[in-house]
Amino acid sequence: MNTENQYHPTDRSTLQQLLTRHQFQVIELGSSCRGGCQIMAPVIERLRKQYSPQVQFSKLDMTATPWLQDFFHTSTYPTFLFIYQGRIVDRISGSITREHLHKAVQGLISSTEVDSPKINWNESQSKPWPQDSGAGHRK
Repeated sequence: MNTENQYHPTDRSTLQQLLTRHQFQVIELGSSCRGGCQIMAPVIERLRKQYSPQVQFSKLDMTATPWLQDFFHTSTYPTFLFIYQGRIVDRISGSITREHLHKAVQGLISSTEVDSPKINWNESQSKPWPQDSGAGHRK
């Protein structure tokens, strides 16, 4: 993913701004030094071009911002968060096919009702995120 879409939020306020500024977002939690993230980079770039400007694609560098690992309850990279109107509606962990990721983005775009809880920015929640859809390979 090109560096213009890579972010290093320093606190929850900065992260909140990122997660709530677009109606449809796909955010990759990853690290450029991980093989799975390197494999997925061209796939994400093609999808970003295909769905821009309707869907915003961004990357959070977990190496530069390790506090995000606890915040998002993840240790598998890449992990993709699918966000609709500031709510995480799905997540997929691991390297997956372009077709599978494409279907997940299509599902995001067709989101009209969201059952997911809003992110509580003031306190940690024991399970604030949807369960991983299991589409990716677990490590």
